[in-house]
Amino acid sequence: MAGRVDHLNIAAELVTGWPREEARGRSVADVLRLIDGVSGRPITSPVEHILHSDQASNLSGDAILVSRHGRRIPIEDSATPIHDWDRQLVGAVMVFRDISDTVALTSKIRHLAQHDFLTNLPNRSLLDDRITQAIALSRRNDIHRVLLFLDLDKFKHINDSLGHAVGDQFLQAVSERLVGCVRTSDTVSRHGGDEFVVLPANERRPGDAAHAAKKILTALSSPFRIGAQELHTSTSIGISDFPHNGSDAAALIKNADTAMYHAKELGRNNYQFFHQNMNTRAVERQLVETNLRLALERDEFILHYQPKVALQTDRIPASKPCCAGSIRNGDWSCWRDSGMPDVSVAVNISALEFRHRDFFTHAISIFDVTGVDRTHVQLELTESVLMHDVAASADLLGKCPLSYTW
Repeated sequence: MAGRVDHLNIAAELVTGWPREEARGRSVADVLRLIDGVSGRPITSPVEHILHSDQASNLSGDAILVSRHGRRIPIEDSATPIHDWDRQLVGAVMVFRDISDTVALTSKIRHLAQHDFLTNLPNRSLLDDRITQAIALSRRNDIHRVLLFLDLDKFKHINDSLGHAVGDQFLQAVSERLVGCVRTSDTVSRHGGDEFVVLPANERRPGDAAHAAKKILTALSSPFRIGAQELHTSTSIGISDFPHNGSDAAALIKNADTAMYHAKELGRNNYQFFHQNMNTRAVERQLVETNLRLALERDEFILHYQPKVALQTDRIPASKPCCAGSIRNGDWSCWRDSGMPDVSVAVNISALEFRHRDFFTHAISIFDVTGVDRTHVQLELTESVLMHDVAASADLLGKCPLSYTW
């Protein structure tokens, strides 16, 4: 039985672009030109199927109708045979509708589920999927693949001093610059906070990964203009490779993250390849941190003081704790009760403590709570602490409510 159009209703005219009078008598394939939305290959009309099988038929979920004027419209349909009084097949009726809005909404939801809301970069879920695919392809072809884990240097200072709105704009600008310095086939993902992961499409050797890392370091070294602010950052990069540094996405990311922290320890703004001994040091550091935390909770620290002796007078004008610990008012009481004159105590300040924006406020609150005479406390800042971020250090010292000397 030949499949020819007998009638189109008004809705079908609008969707297909064919007036019913022009469509009447034409083959169904001419008026209802259908293709697969994924492959682009032609699809046989359900009407044709019914006329040959006398069975109801439906299109696949990715069916596209190409209108007379070339417009591509996703549709869904139902098609059933038409029988006469003698149950003989005499034709078919097909009902279809434009589902463009539904497809667009579904696509948007899928995109949001796989992309970071702030930067629109692939999120962890999509990144894991792409790494898994890359590993599978590498296994089949017996090749290596590399992964770069990035963390922005000084981002916390930008976020704390200028606010989260500026911080968000800064992350968006960094994302755009990262995407701009890699190929369209590479994956740039925001892993969370100020951390990013780059999965190059073709880099397979250490030299390739090093070249990619250097390109990123250069790209992020130029200043960023966010509103009226000129902001500067750098990045620390860790590199892992398959199969040497992991056989799945989680292991590759974890080991690249470990290498990134090693890059930070070596002065930031550099890249480091993962080596197994880095994991050993990380485990040892975690063990030390855990034991220190437990020791603080159990009050297991004993504080000893190292005297500073004036050679001319053989007197002790100051003392310094031999290890980090709190300075308690009771220490001075014991010294005074034993007849020792007032002695200043010098305390080293770590870079982490000094970079905190409420550092001096917190220090003064400790003096007030403990009753310590602040004139007898020396806060020592090493050159490395001050030079870590010269501008931020100068700004913080300018707001210092205490007297200080260089």
